[in-house]
Amino acid sequence: MSLPDLVDEFFSDPDSDPIHMDVPKPEPDDEYYPGSKRKKAEKPAAVEFIPDPWRENFTIKVINGAETPMYPIGAFATALGVSVQSIRHWTRMVWIPTAPYRLPSNMVVKGEKVSGRRLYTEAMIESVMEAFEKRGLLGKPRIEWSKHTDLSIEIKETWSRLVQQSNRSTTTRSN
Repeated sequence: MSLPDLVDEFFSDPDSDPIHMDVPKPEPDDEYYPGSKRKKAEKPAAVEFIPDPWRENFTIKVINGAETPMYPIGAFATALGVSVQSIRHWTRMVWIPTAPYRLPSNMVVKGEKVSGRRLYTEAMIESVMEAFEKRGLLGKPRIEWSKHTDLSIEIKETWSRLVQQSNRSTTTRSN
């Protein structure tokens, strides 16, 4: 009677060896962190990119006789990549001009009483985005306005020109 060779048994193929048949096979290494029994986190599914999410939130208002899409302060903030509080603060500090268009104060909208909401045209928002992008400020919540004194002037002049163009285009339409 011969004893089984322990070395052959140890190094034998586990699939053909009845001793090792019950041992679960390890899963592929790419599912686990190296040297760990912890599984890797699943990769997130691809998120659909929306190029300008701020454009989704608008209302149509009649400005000087023309229907114009108007955007609230939240859309303006989203376009710049900052918070609504930042826009309000910048307006209080006169770094950006006040919104030239506002809803009347104490107005009832969808059954709720709202104060005069700030409204911006698409051209106004795009002009500020261009000015911010030119200076590398898009998406930066904190801006050192003392280093960008020309930015406030550029925004104010552009907005004034856009409002004047809007007024002129309606007077030529009515003639």
